[in-house]
Amino acid sequence: MWALAFVSCIQLAAAQRALHWVIRVSNLETTLNFSKEVLGMKVLRHEENDKACPITCNGEYNTRWSKTMVGYDSEETAYALELTFNYGVPSYQRGEGLQRFIIQVE
Repeated sequence: MWALAFVSCIQLAAAQRALHWVIRVSNLETTLNFSKEVLGMKVLRHEENDKACPITCNGEYNTRWSKTMVGYDSEETAYALELTFNYGVPSYQRGEGLQRFIIQVE
């Protein structure tokens, strides 16, 4: 029974994929230029939010914010980066939440 449950977990993990990763950016234009010109990504969608996020999903900032999804293909079929920009926040305290992300080029 344990072996069957283990195989089911492996099959489930293989069928799942990461959808996107959220990165807070202090300069949206510079980050978009880097994403497009250096990484070769394209803007998938952009959303403007006039009020602060009530669940603080982009940090505890009482300001309007935007979300820009960038990637190589649609979000339904490929991984994407979510670039979150909090208006009026010039920089963020450096942390260790995201050490690096790797992009494979073929």
